[in-house]
Amino acid sequence: MIKIQFRRDTGANWTLNNPILALGELGLETDTGRFKLGDGVSEWDALVYASGVPGVSISSIAKTSGTGAAGSTDTYTITLSNGNTSTFNVYNGANGADGVDSSKLPLNGGTMTGAITSFRETAVAMVDNNINLAAGNLFSKTFTASTTLTISDVPTTGQVISFILELTNGGAYPITWFSGIKWTGGIAPVLTASGLDILGFYTKDGGITWRGLVLSKDNR
Repeated sequence: MIKIQFRRDTGANWTLNNPILALGELGLETDTGRFKLGDGVSEWDALVYASGVPGVSISSIAKTSGTGAAGSTDTYTITLSNGNTSTFNVYNGANGADGVDSSKLPLNGGTMTGAITSFRETAVAMVDNNINLAAGNLFSKTFTASTTLTISDVPTTGQVISFILELTNGGAYPITWFSGIKWTGGIAPVLTASGLDILGFYTKDGGITWRGLVLSKDNR
């Protein structure tokens, strides 16, 4: 049985030793799988790596038939760099062309029409003294000591945001309110010392001005 072996070594050792391969002699890098063919004259570093036949790539993908109508099928053609082609079909769902759901608002915005039949808000039980508007729209807090309320994540000017504040025993301790609140008559309300008060707030100028409303006092 005839056994053929090629000269072989790691890429680092080939570079370190830098031998001259005989004409047609193959030198294999065992760690990369690449090889060079000698010319009987040039050292290893002067030789170029041998390469195989280059592969093909996708040149284009285009719709070649179909209208995109709901319930229909479109055909797309893939053209390769060697000129060969392949086709595949795409079914258009009931929502319209190319399966796009026209009943949904696009991510880049749009206009909604019709009546809003339901609206949900997220309720947040405050564990600290900050009203984080990114967390919800209805906040509740029970007072056990003097408190300074703060507010965060307020939208920029031109956007309107509102929230509801449920305060238990708010009149039992001094409250320092977040800045910018305009109360009825310019005076903060006197809250219930033992009971629930419900307040509402909204702003349209990025939190510079908050309109404060007493929705219900001593709510039972």
